Amino acid sequence: MESGSGGEREDDSELARDSEQARANLRVEATGAASLADPLPKDYLISDAIGKALQAHYRSLADAPLPDRFLILLAELEAKDTRDAG
Repeated sequence: MESGSGGEREDDSELARDSEQARANLRVEATGAASLADPLPKDYLISDAIGKALQAHYRSLADAPLPDRFLILLAELEAKDTRDAG
């Protein structure tokens, strides 16, 4: 049982180190002062690129016009609601 709790403490300290490194990376990115001695981790750069690509994709979907068939269906539903309410 002792080894289990020791492993948990090691995991906690790794999490703390990773968290501190992530905060440091964000500070470096925010200031634009990245140095060659402390480059951003490859995983962070990949995650950042994926995140930006997903945001752009979802933004283009949200900005796309509705197909005519959907507009017709929405108009029919509105007419039905107006008829049922009145």
